[in-house]
Amino acid sequence: MDERLNISNEDFSLPEWANEMYILGEKEEIAKQIKIENKIGELQVKLINQKYCIEEIQKYKLLLTASGGLLEEITKKVLGELGFSLLNAEKGRSDIAAKYGDLGIVDSVYSSQARMAGQRSGTRIRQGHPYRCFRRFG
Repeated sequence: MDERLNISNEDFSLPEWANEMYILGEKEEIAKQIKIENKIGELQVKLINQKYCIEEIQKYKLLLTASGGLLEEITKKVLGELGFSLLNAEKGRSDIAAKYGDLGIVDSVYSSQARMAGQRSGTRIRQGHPYRCFRRFG
């Protein structure tokens, strides 16, 4: 009899009507399985959300590692989050113009490649009189 109980699930299939009958605590075991599957589903959602959270945090590392347009975009994002209003910079320039209250800034973005060329890494912010600084930005 023990040999017959060692049958794998691939070796048999039950008719549909047999799924409506429960034996030997099967119903309780199915309920436990459903609870476990639900917990796994909830944990998978939490894991996805946690991974997204970490990815969003890690984007700020672009301030240290990025160059070009990517560095400019993360710089704009951070300035916006700090409460700066972004202004249109002079056409043909890659500077970022922003204003915080009466304080106007022009942000010149330099990448790590620029640093190798002898310039400062990261961003360099020049502060000036709001009207003098932004006269050309309208």
